[in-house]
Amino acid sequence: MRRLLPFLQKHEALLIVLVVLIFLRIPNLFEPYWYGDEAIYLTVGTAMRHGAVLYRDIIDHKTPIIYIFAMVPSEFWFKFLFLNWMVITTSLFYSICSRLFSSMKQTIVAVSIFALLTTLPWFEGHIANGELFVMGFILAGMALFVRSSLFAAFEKGKTSFVVEPFRMFLVGICMSLGILTKVPAVFDVAAIVPVFGFVFLRSFNLKNFRSLLSSGILIWIGLFVPIILSIAYFAWQHGLADYAQFGFLYNFRYSKEFSIPVTQPLLQFLFTMPGKLLIVGIFGFSTLILQKFMRPMFRFILLWFTLSLFASLLSSRPYPHYFLQMLPAFSLLVVALFSKNYIVEKLAGVSALFLGIGALFLLHVGLYSIRDYYSNFLQFATHRISAIEYRDRFNPLMNDTYAVAQNIRETTKPKDKIFIWGTNPMLYALSRRDPAGRFTVSFHIKDFNAYQETMASIEQTQPPVIILMNDENGKFDAFYAYLQKNYVMSKRLPTMTVYRRVVWK
Repeated sequence: MRRLLPFLQKHEALLIVLVVLIFLRIPNLFEPYWYGDEAIYLTVGTAMRHGAVLYRDIIDHKTPIIYIFAMVPSEFWFKFLFLNWMVITTSLFYSICSRLFSSMKQTIVAVSIFALLTTLPWFEGHIANGELFVMGFILAGMALFVRSSLFAAFEKGKTSFVVEPFRMFLVGICMSLGILTKVPAVFDVAAIVPVFGFVFLRSFNLKNFRSLLSSGILIWIGLFVPIILSIAYFAWQHGLADYAQFGFLYNFRYSKEFSIPVTQPLLQFLFTMPGKLLIVGIFGFSTLILQKFMRPMFRFILLWFTLSLFASLLSSRPYPHYFLQMLPAFSLLVVALFSKNYIVEKLAGVSALFLGIGALFLLHVGLYSIRDYYSNFLQFATHRISAIEYRDRFNPLMNDTYAVAQNIRETTKPKDKIFIWGTNPMLYALSRRDPAGRFTVSFHIKDFNAYQETMASIEQTQPPVIILMNDENGKFDAFYAYLQKNYVMSKRLPTMTVYRRVVWK
């Protein structure tokens, strides 16, 4: 206790922030199975627990680690894991802030901004999204990197530093785990590259070059080791081609399939890939030519913010959780702007923040209501609304989904598979039954033109229950013919229709 007490006193402010964070996340633990992405993760995780090989036997289009996290028994345990993950992630961000800022007040302000923005529902901080799991790995890597002798040389204007092999290797490992959770993490990794460039440009000598090259190679080795191991695993499981297609290559396709809601030609250009790269290039060039008027720490934060903003806008989709990726650098930038009265820094920082906030408005990003979220939970906790009404306020599918899931659990065996034609992965997760095929939602079947494959899986597994979502209007003639021949309608509900397989004697 004598050793613990000084530590607690030293980090008292962080502990207060963490207590507030935990308190604000208590409602997360009571959420129903209402959110599509979470349900897909849990569906895939459940199938993996049952022995399915990711991508080969069950599919989603993110890299593998998020599904490993989702190999938990239920939504509650996924949220509980998520809560603990965010406590660790916030502590890592505190470590970064305490290294970058000389004032404890600045550190606590930045950590408080970060904790609130990643916890409150505005940006879907209450949902176990991939971006927040990525954040833990990236911040672990950044916490190691900003405490390296290389970063100290960058910050203090030195031309030499001590190579730290184990630290740099660990930086690469942490960053790689972030990429293996969600691919856009690669842009956070890119934020450390300018540090190498600035130190190199400061002094063209062989010793400096060797130190930078050694450090860079060690990070690259760390980056590639987990990725190579994952490739080896999927090759061993005969799923390497599926891993490449769904885990990585689909992300390039996904980033090109959304049209932005603006008509002004200049704005349209700025939301294209060349336009976004141009903006990042302008900020990068500015930090180079104006380095005498900007602190090294500020240049690092500014470039990290622009790169993470680029990642958030990669597909130009108006989803709030995409913007979670920029929040660590955003929190740092807001505090850094007010830490010194440097006019060039203020102009550059305000311009970057203007771009980020402007993108939210131009894309019509609909932020979630904090008031509604906590008011809903308070009414539920004080028994002013029933559990049914509480669930229904999250998603109108909930009442039917919970009723059908209970019926499926009671009338089918745990190893039985079901099929849902439509979009309701919550039913798979809640019933704890695997899909009769590799796909969890109809739009993936449509995207990959996997009708024939899906039909073959249905015919092979002969699911005892098929659910047809009433809002599904996709054409799937072979499926409807098979359904009519082999199934009878068991129950019609407002949002879905349940069919039971006919057992011919």
